[in-house]
Amino acid sequence: MNMQKFKLKDVATFINGKAFKSTEWSDNGIPIIRIQNLTKQESKFNYFKGSCEERYLVKNGDILISWSGTLGVFEWSKGDAWLNQHIFKVVFNKENLDKDYFKILIDTKMQEMLSYVHGSTMKHITKSDFEEIVIELPNIIEQRNMAQVSKKANLILNKRRQVFTKIDQLTQSLFLDMFGDPMINPKGWPVVKLEDVVSEIESGWSPVCQKEKAKAGEWGVLKLSSVSSGFYRDSESKALLPEVAAVEKIEVKAGDLLLARKNVMELVGMSVFVFETQEKLMLPDLIFRINLKNNSGFTKEFLWQMFKTAAYLQYIQSFAGGTSGSMPNISKTNLMKLKLVSPPFEIQKKFSDCVHAIYEQKKLQKDSIAKLEFLQQSLMNKFFGK
Repeated sequence: MNMQKFKLKDVATFINGKAFKSTEWSDNGIPIIRIQNLTKQESKFNYFKGSCEERYLVKNGDILISWSGTLGVFEWSKGDAWLNQHIFKVVFNKENLDKDYFKILIDTKMQEMLSYVHGSTMKHITKSDFEEIVIELPNIIEQRNMAQVSKKANLILNKRRQVFTKIDQLTQSLFLDMFGDPMINPKGWPVVKLEDVVSEIESGWSPVCQKEKAKAGEWGVLKLSSVSSGFYRDSESKALLPEVAAVEKIEVKAGDLLLARKNVMELVGMSVFVFETQEKLMLPDLIFRINLKNNSGFTKEFLWQMFKTAAYLQYIQSFAGGTSGSMPNISKTNLMKLKLVSPPFEIQKKFSDCVHAIYEQKKLQKDSIAKLEFLQQSLMNKFFGK
């Protein structure tokens, strides 16, 4: 493939946004695109109802590049808007350049751009440094072909990710269908307290650890982030210092039910069921392990999903205490007071079997996504030589 080298300044024009003052913001008018409106879909807009130079107007399909705080390339799709400072609008008015190809190309250049970053607080790349970055371009036909192949690969990958997300949601939907909202108890299940069914709530240990995560075969301690999403992540760990002896009693095992006893309010009380785990990972001080009595009448999978329902999680969080300025904390005593709906064990067991079947499907989808991501990266390496 015949490739030609160009500096970015020679292939397109990069227009920096207007420095809107907060006094110019309004509750109506045309929205102003700030970096958070590109990186976070839920971010609210500020508006401007005055007039601006036409060059600051962004339309659907325009390519935008954030160059301060967060480096990224985006295609705008939310209607007419004004461009704020710290974002470039790309105008394709020089070389014969395909927009989709350019977006993918710039995305592959992000790591290189980091070497040009300035600033100790607000990291940014200057326009002069940005425009001096060298890229390689094939002819326009090759650009379009490569962009089309990449878009198709992304489409397939995104569909697999959507399926993965729906599988995650399926377990909770099944729980609500079988048992109803536990805070309302529409099916009239008997109610017991957690203290009636628990043999022990175990605390962990948080020694000083290495910054690196624990490798396979070495002892480590889970981080609080291992449970914050509501799904267990054994990759979120820290390796134990070589001179520190492990406490085998608090090693996390498959089948454990874990709950964050301390965190920010929206995450305290988050729980996970451990389907499988890397060996030699210990429970930290900020996470409880809930052990059930023999013949408790409950499965841990059922409790996990009950704890995850939105209203019940808020109920758990209502037991959190703490002084001003500290993270909310749930004591063992308060946790024991939780009221639990208690459907027949046989129904819970059927639900638990479904939970494990769903997890196996999730693993298959995860493996499929990993393979597609590898193929996509191989494709990018072939196209862009990375």
